[in-house]
Amino acid sequence: MRQRRCNGTIEICNSIDVREMIRHRMFDHPTGTTWRQCALRWPWISEIKLNQASLELWLRSGHVAVVPLVWTKCGFIGSCLCLVCPCCRRHTRKLYEIGGACRCRVCGDLRYAMHRRSVAAGRVLTAQRRRLKIGGKGALRSLDSPDAFPPKPRNMWNRTYERARRRDQRTTRKLDWRYWRDPDWTILVPR
Repeated sequence: MRQRRCNGTIEICNSIDVREMIRHRMFDHPTGTTWRQCALRWPWISEIKLNQASLELWLRSGHVAVVPLVWTKCGFIGSCLCLVCPCCRRHTRKLYEIGGACRCRVCGDLRYAMHRRSVAAGRVLTAQRRRLKIGGKGALRSLDSPDAFPPKPRNMWNRTYERARRRDQRTTRKLDWRYWRDPDWTILVPR
């Protein structure tokens, strides 16, 4: 059986997330509301229109994607709002822009960056993400060496900082210094 070729990683694709739209209270607006100035948050979308039970996305490629909105049963918390993939009709929280169209992760054949690396390189990536989260932008010095860990931020509890430092030590204990020499910064910084 031949495996399909991967179209890329999730981290490099443009996406639209229903949870982000809820946080920005986009669904509190009346039906028929249109957003034309959405290029800063979603550069691949030129216009978004909220309908009764769907979103109309005008893409920069010239396509118009009608994305239905559905409520899906979600474990113990009840139900949550999901997008329906225009290609496979799968309920999802995120849609990605692939080849000028809106697709889910499965339809677009996207992989996570962690799955495209060896085990040791994945550990380095995990350690680098943890250090970036702890130290923010000042942690870039500590991302390229296994021994450096960013200093404790001012507003962080000592117990939380020590727990993160111990996790980092467990992650980097068995790694070789060669994995740290060529980091991939693009997947660490969120879009």
